[in-house]
Amino acid sequence: STSIVTRQMWINMLGQAAYQLGVTLFVLFHGAEHFHVLDGHDVDNSKPSVHYTILFNAFVLMTLCNEVNCRKLEGEFNVFAGVCSNAWFVGVLLGTL
Repeated sequence: STSIVTRQMWINMLGQAAYQLGVTLFVLFHGAEHFHVLDGHDVDNSKPSVHYTILFNAFVLMTLCNEVNCRKLEGEFNVFAGVCSNAWFVGVLLGTL
């Protein structure tokens, strides 16, 4: 009858979701001015937009950081402890990068 998702897991999930949403929305709406590139809305559709490329890369890097953070479920401080001891994890992380 105990939930498989603990209170700490809920805190981690909601915190990561809020962080990713905040950064993504900032880059979407203010990234063009902040990074001094053309706004993605104003670029011709036949060429890739630097603005949207930055947005995509920011999202992918946040997801990679989330992969590392998800290894520790009970709020441990050092999320990198033992990161190289799991060959599958290192392979997936490098393959995603």
